[in-house]
Amino acid sequence: MSGGDADADVGESPAERRLMVAGEEWIVRSGGTGAAGTGREGLAIVEAVHFYRPGESRPRFEALIARGRWSELFDAELAVLLGSAVPVAPAE
Repeated sequence: MSGGDADADVGESPAERRLMVAGEEWIVRSGGTGAAGTGREGLAIVEAVHFYRPGESRPRFEALIARGRWSELFDAELAVLLGSAVPVAPAE
């Protein structure tokens, strides 16, 4: 996915936003938090960001960010995040 013009409105729920990227609409939702990593410094707390096409129940893409950043991301940052997100494997 490539970035492009991004324009979004914050929906009724802070866990969901609508995003336009290169003329395509995306639904962006927080997918929850978890911990990752090893070492002396401890685990990093991350939050999954899921990108859906309108009307779909499964996300197409996922990206991880530092916990607590979700509510602070600008639309342009979400568009860049979509461009670097990884595809979600289909359900078996």
